[in-house]
This record gives sequence, structure tokens and C-alpha cells, in this order.
Amino acid sequence: MTKGGGLRFLTAEKKGDAPTRIVNSIVWGNTAMIDPAIELMADPDIMTPVLLELDATAIEGGCAPNPLLVCDSVFTDPPGFVDLAAGDVRLTPDSPLKDVGDDALVLADAVDLDADGDLTEALPLDLEGFPRIVGAAVDPGAHEIQ
Repeated sequence: MTKGGGLRFLTAEKKGDAPTRIVNSIVWGNTAMIDPAIELMADPDIMTPVLLELDATAIEGGCAPNPLLVCDSVFTDPPGFVDLAAGDVRLTPDSPLKDVGDDALVLADAVDLDADGDLTEALPLDLEGFPRIVGAAVDPGAHEIQ
């Protein structure tokens, strides 16, 4: 891939008030010759493009100025993965991302991961099936430091 190794965003004509959002996430360690983290594209004929909003998210290289991008609470320090080269993207206990996410942005448990019948609660489990929020706040990424 020559562009957008972590994320490729092609905006469309805005049809409402909401931006596209990436929250409590990590975009890091991706490869591309140009824009290894994020590539933003828009058709020049679009009058009102949908914006991409990043919130409580770690972005390698930070947020470059771009009229299609809104950055809130973007973290630029290396996340402290256990072993990125081996594909282990769990965070180490001393990661600078520990407890820096935004609990209010944790998605609803729409598929009832914990089988308690509550589809409106925040996701209770991380990718490995452990509690999603441990400590002061959620950790960005798919894995919560246990």
C-alpha cells in the first residue's frame, strides 16, 4: 500500500450533523510509503464533506492539519505494546495509554457480549473477554490492561 497504512478515509457528501468518529483507538505501527497512519481523501466536487473526528485515540505522528480532520484528545507517545513486531498489541502495565481513554465514548453492548440481556450498557468486555474498564478509565485500543 502506498498511502494510508493505518486508515484510509474517503469522505462523502454530508447528510446530517454527525461526523465519522474514531474513539478510544490506536492507529500505530502501520506501513505505507506516504501517510502511514491516516490518508484522508475528498472528491473536489463535494460541497459539504463528512469530517473524520478522532477522540481519545493514539495516532502515530499525531494529527496533521487537514480541513477534513478534527482531533480531540489525540495521544502521540508510543503506546507501549507488549511486542508489536510479533503482533502482540496488548498494552504493557506501564503504557502511557493506561487509563487515558474516555469512558463516555465506549460503545454500547449492542450484541450482549456478557449475555445479561442489557443492550444499552457500555461494552463490558475487551477483545480477550476481560473487563473493558479497569482502573480510572478505559484504555484506548481493543485490550484493557488487567
